Amino acid sequence: MALIDRARSRLAEARTLQELLDARAVAMAARHYARVTRASNETQAGCLLLIKRAEIRLADEIDAMQEKGELARPRGCRKPTRFGKATKSNKPVTCPSADEAIVDG
Repeated sequence: MALIDRARSRLAEARTLQELLDARAVAMAARHYARVTRASNETQAGCLLLIKRAEIRLADEIDAMQEKGELARPRGCRKPTRFGKATKSNKPVTCPSADEAIVDG
């Protein structure tokens, strides 16, 4: 499918936030087209994978811009600690391991 190839190449070539947003939009259009035409589940999954890769890259780009001060954080937002509470320190943020994670049950 040509639309998927175009989404894939746009994502690979994206260097700016706007280019990443455009690549995500093309991937979303490809997924919509795949659903409407009842394309195979594999094709639809490929579209979803491209959308998720674009979203991950968007998040990374936004984080990098916030760290450099090029993009403001939401008002009152601070870096979370590994336990989910905000802190003003500049310590690296760590994620809990599977053993440390609290599971509601």
